[in-house]
Amino acid sequence: MSPCDVSQEENHVEKARHAIHLLHTAHDEAASPLDRLVERMTGALGRPAALLFIIFVVAAWVAGNLWAGSRALDPFPFPDLELAISALALAIAVLILASQRRADKLADARERITLELSLQSAQKVSKVIELLEEFRRDSPNVPDRTDAEADDMSAPRSNTEILANVPIPVDDIADTNLPEKNSRTPP
Repeated sequence: MSPCDVSQEENHVEKARHAIHLLHTAHDEAASPLDRLVERMTGALGRPAALLFIIFVVAAWVAGNLWAGSRALDPFPFPDLELAISALALAIAVLILASQRRADKLADARERITLELSLQSAQKVSKVIELLEEFRRDSPNVPDRTDAEADDMSAPRSNTEILANVPIPVDDIADTNLPEKNSRTPP
């Protein structure tokens, strides 16, 4: 590999890294203060220290109320503790759903980029096959022959035609206007 090829490859990789960085930066900048708070809280609750803290608080609550005997704020079977744990579980579930919703937006953006890159790659591969076939036909050292498979692969395809061959499970399209089955028959 020549130094020029290496620098072009590094430049290509650097451009890809920069594009990914821009995607994440735009996603972070679009976050509202409430989104940031939810992510910080979810991040804090997702650490092992949070589990240890909750276990410690529950154990201290139970021990303190058992030790207080008849003067306990929350006597056995600890109905206030049950209410607090249920409320905490609900709050944690809502926090997780809110942060997951935001993470799904970033994942959707990544999927769109991946699809776009796949479609571009399909077009580029088609062009390379077309150029190779043209080279083969024009080369005096290679006997001329017809390669139906290469001709088919080099034929440009529209993005709609490519996407029509993507199988979509019926469960994923249940509430949309898309047809349930792919109407295109294989060639």
